Amino acid sequence: YHAHHDNLHEIDAQIRLADAYEAIGQFSDAIGLLNDAVKLATIAKDQRRIILAKSNLGEAYSYTRRSDFAETNLREALALALANQDLKAAATIHNSLGNLLAAQDRPGDAREEYLESASLARLAHERLLSAKALSNAASIASLGTTASDAASMSDAAMEEARHAPDGHEKAFTIIVCARTYQQLLRRQFGPRDGLYASATNAYNAAIQVAANIGD
Repeated sequence: YHAHHDNLHEIDAQIRLADAYEAIGQFSDAIGLLNDAVKLATIAKDQRRIILAKSNLGEAYSYTRRSDFAETNLREALALALANQDLKAAATIHNSLGNLLAAQDRPGDAREEYLESASLARLAHERLLSAKALSNAASIASLGTTASDAASMSDAAMEEARHAPDGHEKAFTIIVCARTYQQLLRRQFGPRDGLYASATNAYNAAIQVAANIGD
């Protein structure tokens, strides 16, 4: 693509290759590719690709010790996504920011990001993304002082997931909900029988999704 000056396809190829590098833990290589992708997308003035490259770059930095670079790139990508009214991208980035802040032991800030992600995902009719964000919010709440809200958020996540197509991400999201119910059981937040039933139903739902996709 580079030899033929096909910048847009080169950006797409760089982003895909960076994903592959991340999957095998080669984050420095992923970061190098994504920095190049951001530069090319900026030259091309392609807003969609700038948002994608910068948000992916922020995620890649989140796996390193450069959390400052991670948050900066994610927030810059978020501002662009909102300016372009790309609700799905904005919802995805809010969820990524939640993950970053949770890893920094900032549960309150992480929860706000997850809930904003869920809100935008619902507006974009992205049920699975909404379920993921709600399950993340519930999970982090179950570990802190706001555990009383965790069950209701897990319930909402399960309802959103029910409307999403079957797949690995859906199964994993449901498992996160099941683990949240278990955590609430351990901490004795809520009626034991109800939480036990919710956890059991969630695990059964995840098993059914896995069966449906032949996993």
